Amino acid sequence: MYLEDELHVSYKLGNVPINFFPFPHFYCENVFSNHFYKKIQENLPDESNLFPISEKRPVPKGSYKERFVLSLEDHDISQLPNANFWLTFRNQMLGGGLKNFLISRFSDILKNIHPNFQNYKTRSEILIVKDKENYALGPHTDHPKKLITILFYFPVDNSEENIGTSIYMPKDFKFTCPGGPHHKKEGFNLIYTAPFKSNSAFGFVKTNNSFHGVEKVNTTSYRWLLLYDIYFEEMNSDKANTSFSF
Repeated sequence: MYLEDELHVSYKLGNVPINFFPFPHFYCENVFSNHFYKKIQENLPDESNLFPISEKRPVPKGSYKERFVLSLEDHDISQLPNANFWLTFRNQMLGGGLKNFLISRFSDILKNIHPNFQNYKTRSEILIVKDKENYALGPHTDHPKKLITILFYFPVDNSEENIGTSIYMPKDFKFTCPGGPHHKKEGFNLIYTAPFKSNSAFGFVKTNNSFHGVEKVNTTSYRWLLLYDIYFEEMNSDKANTSFSF
């Protein structure tokens, strides 16, 4: 990724409008430059290089068997025929610049949730994901130690816009969750689905009411995306608010 490609991402994410209800989130199109998005498409890994999610993340054994991932850690990248592309991409995405930029971009929101977040130690992580037919994900708020998540969508075209990430609101408006479990959809109302369009991204700030998930993928098309997450470690006894106040 050249400097102009990095600046393109920064420009798009730095100016995207933020929606505050029911929790802070955004949707952005044309995130990468057209030139670099084409390179991503050309370098998507072969399925033989992917791993079941249960081998790379602490999920119940046998669950989410339609989700396959690549961690982009050294031992996983080394098996790829196009290892240099993904090594460079990973190093740039995790070099600290994007993480610091996003924390600064959402600093006012993060202060509202974590009053002392500027004293936190933070780290970023990326994961290439390929979801197959019948994949689904119940409403959840994400890991308790997460600050920000961005899902970069990598479809070839815009023919399957309905399989993006969905936002849910609990039918019991007072219900919140600090993170971890995935809940049954019967207790929630679906209020928005981010269009699964080429070169787009859906992102949000993790709160105790950031309920999101994926409706059942009823298509033979593959759901390619990149998960980018920012986690924190508390350096003191500060407690996060139970939900986002807007």
